[in-house]
Amino acid sequence: SLPSGTGDVHIGLFANVTGTVKNLKLTGGSISYSGSNDFYVGSIAAKASGTIENCHSTINISGKATTYFIDGYAGGIVGDGTDATITNCSNTGTVTIPAHSNSNYPVSSNYAGGIAGTGSAKTVIEKCFNTGNISSAVENGFSSGYYDTAYAAGICHSGKITDCYNTGAVTASSIKNLDKLYAYGIGG
Repeated sequence: SLPSGTGDVHIGLFANVTGTVKNLKLTGGSISYSGSNDFYVGSIAAKASGTIENCHSTINISGKATTYFIDGYAGGIVGDGTDATITNCSNTGTVTIPAHSNSNYPVSSNYAGGIAGTGSAKTVIEKCFNTGNISSAVENGFSSGYYDTAYAAGICHSGKITDCYNTGAVTASSIKNLDKLYAYGIGG
């Protein structure tokens, strides 16, 4: 668990993968963040735009904002997989982004995924699976023209996903039921 600091927080075995990482297995334990910065949390990498292949994790992942206007990205393998290629990877740990408890306009977006918290149109995820439970929650609902948004996906909320499966429960929730909620068994 790491404290808040200044700037975005990157937590994982690697902060940012731009090359290739392969043939790793991380077992047991947990990785968590609670603080007042945008956060990226993943067992293998916080962020990745390179290649991750044949990597496996049983680690439980969590991240929580303690103030408003914070975006969170948590994934079993990588927190933010924008433009990454992820192949033959698996996650069996839980991935959780609980709602924060600050009611002063906590406009935020939370992205939780079994393989990657988020991706892009250029993200490719192939032959991966997740069996861990995935949950993303937000707290305050509509305020001053904005909504909190919770995304939860068994594999990843966006990207080209092929030959993948998920058996974990996927939940997107809101304390006040006024937010935008998206839950996908595989991806959106």
